Amino acid sequence: MDRILIARLSVGVLFALSGWGKLFVRSRREEMVRTLRAAAVPAAEVNAVFVASVEFLFGSLLTIGCFTPLSCVMLSGIMLVALATTVLPAVKASSFVGWLGEVLYLPEVHRSVFPPFEMFPGVCPAEVVSCVVSELCHIPLETRGNIAM
Repeated sequence: MDRILIARLSVGVLFALSGWGKLFVRSRREEMVRTLRAAAVPAAEVNAVFVASVEFLFGSLLTIGCFTPLSCVMLSGIMLVALATTVLPAVKASSFVGWLGEVLYLPEVHRSVFPPFEMFPGVCPAEVVSCVVSELCHIPLETRGNIAM
């Protein structure tokens, strides 16, 4: 089975199920509203339904392979907002490297990073990480291919 298909199915099903739970299971929706209120998100009740609807709709569309690029953008956007409002402020570390180490283990980071790669099937996440690391560390262009992952 194609790796892109497996990634698309797993990410799509994950989001669709998450959205379904927040839309149709009262306790999950109430938990979402509490989370949004704690993050000081305005109109928490409306935003909870909006976020759950986006997760369910675009997760379902991603699962069946319809509007894949749009679905990836929408789902990544949801996760980036979740990271910025609720997840990253809660990460505590004594140094930037420690903070980065904690952040990279968060499931929200993985859910926001991998959908865009489904939009561009020929792009390998390791290659992108290598490029970003080499840019941040000012590694000369001719030595970038030698960065070990």
